[in-house]
Amino acid sequence: MQDQKCRAAARRLRCSDRFVRVATQRFIESGLEALSDARFRRKGPPHLTPELAELLRRAVRLEPSAFGYGWNHWTLQRLVRLVEDRMGLRLSVSTMCRYLRELGIRWLRARPYVESPWPKERAVRRLRYIAEQVRRLGPDEVVVFADESEVHLNPKMGYDWCLRGHRRRVRTPGTDQRAYGALALEHGTRRLIATWRARKNSDLFLSLLKRSDRVCADKRRIHIVLDNAAIHKSKPVQMYLARKPVGFKSWFLPPFCPNANPVEREWQAFHNEVTVLHSQDNMASLMARAKRYFSHRSRSNTIRFRRDPWQRKPRSSDVVTAYDTREVV
Repeated sequence: MQDQKCRAAARRLRCSDRFVRVATQRFIESGLEALSDARFRRKGPPHLTPELAELLRRAVRLEPSAFGYGWNHWTLQRLVRLVEDRMGLRLSVSTMCRYLRELGIRWLRARPYVESPWPKERAVRRLRYIAEQVRRLGPDEVVVFADESEVHLNPKMGYDWCLRGHRRRVRTPGTDQRAYGALALEHGTRRLIATWRARKNSDLFLSLLKRSDRVCADKRRIHIVLDNAAIHKSKPVQMYLARKPVGFKSWFLPPFCPNANPVEREWQAFHNEVTVLHSQDNMASLMARAKRYFSHRSRSNTIRFRRDPWQRKPRSSDVVTAYDTREVV
């Protein structure tokens, strides 16, 4: 008889028999309050509190090991557990995602860095000395920033927009091949000079010097700002520079100071445009694409970067760019 009443009520309400049975049982056990929406009875902060916001900001600035966890990085689930352990609040993953969005915390790829073995004061003095020499150049002198990079036939993996449940697949040749490029960025005009070789040795840097000498033939002296790589100080390079005592002047940056060399950002823009997720199946086509990129880039001169240390007085942030993650909680 009771089943017939449940079916009759279900037909009238246009719902399932099980829904009528569950609602009836809840009403018998807990009364009318049991039929209300459970979301209105949820316990916890309805909005992001200042204490919770400070905890999340501190967590993303530090590593999980600073809070006693053995993880290498944070995930949404791990942040939820941190909040539960520290504040006793149980949040869902979607709520945690909304809180991070409100705080402006984004999911980004980590950037590696190496601290300079020089004291910070010494490195800053060196940068400021080079900047002072750059400002004193005559009209018949030019400054170029030089650096090398390698290009792999196997594409670099990067982010891309994908549909839910699908991920972009990138075919790789399997056997990797490499080519090495040397790049010089002219200060002021931002003209690029690029050369390519199969190996990274003195011949690669010598080819860049000779090409720079031809491109800047109207200049009496070329000042080259570069890092402390071994190929920049090799005997063949020193012999070539000795034959041109007036033509070239080398200025070496402090060790492990890539942010002071603007050509590093040119290489980064090149890899983002050419080598990340590329579909070239042989080295010849990849190199042809790389040469077209630099040819167009040298003619357009449209890329500009903020915080260029050579457009202002260099400071300590150009030497150490990451905040200290060794803070003790």
